[in-house]
Amino acid sequence: MEDLVIIGTGLSAKQVYDFIELHNLYNVIGFAIDSQYIMENTFLGFPIFELETLKERIDIKKTKIFVSLGWNHLNADRRKLYERLKKERYLFANLVSPLAILKGNVNGDNCWINDYAVLQSDVSIKSNVIIRESVLIGNGTVINEHCFIGVHSVVGGGSNIGEQSFIGMRGTVFDGTIVGKK
Repeated sequence: MEDLVIIGTGLSAKQVYDFIELHNLYNVIGFAIDSQYIMENTFLGFPIFELETLKERIDIKKTKIFVSLGWNHLNADRRKLYERLKKERYLFANLVSPLAILKGNVNGDNCWINDYAVLQSDVSIKSNVIIRESVLIGNGTVINEHCFIGVHSVVGGGSNIGEQSFIGMRGTVFDGTIVGKK
């Protein structure tokens, strides 16, 4: 099982950790945040690493990371941190539930596909996307970078969801809809 460091120590990080443990996806070895935000040495019983020196603590060619920030500021905070760490050449994990149905493709990294999500044929999921529980993504849809799709949402076939977009809980996007950036 591959080692993983979760980036973040908030509610989203706890949800990511619980998801990983439930489905036995990775061996979590710790959490990491910028040193200015560290208030304690551990989170959920694991060490908290300083993000600025994480490369000195892990083998970045083997250990993966997952940026666990949520949808705040139209996903801008998660995007900024993801892009910063991408430039530093970290390996990102995808968290895909074994209870999800994937007929389409997760083409990016740092994606979280939750329980009972359904990606129909020819769906393309780009990097840094969160798809919550029981979401249906219709045939031929493209979900661009840094998007968040809330629980029980439906995105109709042939749609294109622009980067950094947010679709809230139980949101419905009709077939063939183009949603612009943000």
